[in-house]
Amino acid sequence: GSAIQVTVVPPFWQTGAFRILLVAALVTGGAIIYRQRVRSIEKRSRLLERQVEERTHEIERRRQVAEALRDILAVINSDRPLDEVLNYIVTQADRLLGAGATVLHRIEEKKRLATILASSGLPEELADTGAIPYDATWVDEAIHSRQPQVIADLQRARTSAGPESDREASQWLEATRQHYQSFLAVPLVVEGQVEHGLAFYYAEAQSFSDEQIGTAISRADQAALAIDNARLHQSAKELAAVEERQRLARDLHDAVSQNLVSASLIAETLPALWRESPEEAEQLLDKLRQLNRGALAEMRGLLMELRPAALVETSMSDLLRQLGQAVSGREGIPVTVLVDGPCSLPADVHVALYRIAQEALNNVVKHARASQVDVSLD
Repeated sequence: GSAIQVTVVPPFWQTGAFRILLVAALVTGGAIIYRQRVRSIEKRSRLLERQVEERTHEIERRRQVAEALRDILAVINSDRPLDEVLNYIVTQADRLLGAGATVLHRIEEKKRLATILASSGLPEELADTGAIPYDATWVDEAIHSRQPQVIADLQRARTSAGPESDREASQWLEATRQHYQSFLAVPLVVEGQVEHGLAFYYAEAQSFSDEQIGTAISRADQAALAIDNARLHQSAKELAAVEERQRLARDLHDAVSQNLVSASLIAETLPALWRESPEEAEQLLDKLRQLNRGALAEMRGLLMELRPAALVETSMSDLLRQLGQAVSGREGIPVTVLVDGPCSLPADVHVALYRIAQEALNNVVKHARASQVDVSLD
């Protein structure tokens, strides 16, 4: 008989080799998935670190802006000269915006000229530039439009200035193109007029963000505020001077003129009265002498008001005696001044003490109905 041998081969997936391959695939797949997850975590970590760094930088920048704003406002409200205040603002603006140079130009619209009012970081050949056509300073568009002006590439920028006819303008244009690539300018509006432009020059090409432009505008507003404050301060000084002159004129008319008129009337009547009643004439003569001394004291006081340094230079005892003589001559009230010892005071205290004595005597005349006044300085 013949025999049939049948060999049964199991499916591959049931073999040990398949199991080994399956395990290897699972391990490899798990490793790939793990590696992908690690890369994803690393990517997210780097993104988070970059966000934290950017946020930290933003917080630090805002802190610097806030501190600069506080310092600038303190300087604006101080009694520093305007040029010192503007130089401080320009230096702070240069630092905050990271510019290579910052310039505050003063614009004369009628003459179409620009001069440097304050600057920071400007090369010597540019800092020494005099008045040039303001078209050559690149701020012309900001002045005309009253809006920020941005030039991303100074090398390709055109200007309406005529450099061939103005040597300094030509030098300015050539030097700015040599040193800088980008430019930002904002106008300063003072009392509704644009008379200044704040310009920022950058050595490298810039794409200006809204934050940068906003910071530049705020610095320009601060400079405009400083200029406006200086003008108001000057106007206040001029107004105070006018008021002081008017007050002195009133005092001259009310006090000195009155004394001189009275003295003149007495002098005219003295000759006739002397023949009729020598005793009354002697009394009027004393009155005339008193009026003349009072007028002289009033005049000295008014001259001191015109020259304040004289108040400090004159001793307190002499000032008090002069006040007493003025009151006696003007009001006919005897004033006795007693001074015990020297009086050496700081200038401001010296003037303040004089004003106090002056006002005290004025109050006596107005309200006390006094027949005798004693002033003592110890």
